[in-house]
Amino acid sequence: MNFKIEHDISVSREAVIDALMNPAYYAYLGSKVANIHPPELLSATEMDGTCKIAVRYAFAGTLSGPARMAVDPTKLTWVIHTELHRDTGEGVLTMTPDHYAGLLTCSGTMMLKETPTGCSELLEGELAVHLPLIGQTAEVAIVQGLRNHLSDEARTISEFSQMPPK
Repeated sequence: MNFKIEHDISVSREAVIDALMNPAYYAYLGSKVANIHPPELLSATEMDGTCKIAVRYAFAGTLSGPARMAVDPTKLTWVIHTELHRDTGEGVLTMTPDHYAGLLTCSGTMMLKETPTGCSELLEGELAVHLPLIGQTAEVAIVQGLRNHLSDEARTISEFSQMPPK
């Protein structure tokens, strides 16, 4: 399933990237969103303006009956690997399941573009759930969850970036 998700963020691209590289941001994010446990920043490195970020997520929502028959909700954990260029705002990402690796593939591109009021985030990609009968339904549900999460994240990253430093 191809997807395209776009959100406005009320802080600069630089502030967004700085937050994505900051472990404190993920703790803050975990306190503000539903259906996932607090994300864990596994690594954040920058070399020559290229930021490489790896974040582990764990599902904390409720699965429907058919989905529960196919997967164990406690094993719905995944890592999102992002490579983001600070000077252009262009990046690529992949989602790698910790379990059920053969059941889900997801990759895409992202763009953080400066706007008069902050920046916009555009995420385009492809997600596939390789399960007979319920795969397409699962894809729709996952993309909707991703859409909701990114909307929450746009709000949360703006809040976090405007907080006074501790």
